[in-house]
Amino acid sequence: MPRVVPSEQLSKLLATLHEAATACHTCSLAETLAKRDYAIIRVLSATGIRVAELCELSVVDYLETESALRVFGKGSRERLAMLTMEEDRECLIDYLAERYRLEPKSDHLFLNGRGTALSTEGVRGVLRKAAAAADLPCHVTPHMLRHTAATCLLEHGADLRVVQTYLGHASVRSTERYTHVSNAHLRNVLERCHPLRNAA
Repeated sequence: MPRVVPSEQLSKLLATLHEAATACHTCSLAETLAKRDYAIIRVLSATGIRVAELCELSVVDYLETESALRVFGKGSRERLAMLTMEEDRECLIDYLAERYRLEPKSDHLFLNGRGTALSTEGVRGVLRKAAAAADLPCHVTPHMLRHTAATCLLEHGADLRVVQTYLGHASVRSTERYTHVSNAHLRNVLERCHPLRNAA
């Protein structure tokens, strides 16, 4: 079972990426890549999409009026990945405004420095570099971000069927493996909801 990224470490990771994306205004390739990296990690963290799904996204798959990404998952099943926070949308728009600096040779949304589609290994490299810059104590993978997003939804009361749709699972059985509950969360819930807490 993949591990989750603790919330304080995820916040630190995103803060480090945000700082790099907004640090300079040189209109350089490095600045564009920093904006791309921030958008990638925010999208993965916010939507729980698979890294392969992220890499297959096209520019036209960003549906600005719906604040969503059109994702084609396993078996070519289509779903919408909602971008519900303003910061998620803003960082994507900021990257798109500068994407042309990468001299695109592809319609893929996320490009490498040569203007071609960013690979799944390229995304993992972005995450490794970002985690090192944030001085995180643990290794972070794209699937850990997916697992973290799903776990967060479940721990905050999301219905299993909602999480199934969110993750793009054909069967709810695939989603059920995300229903593990951390010991800390279990203890917290039990302390608040103990059946004898309000007993006379």
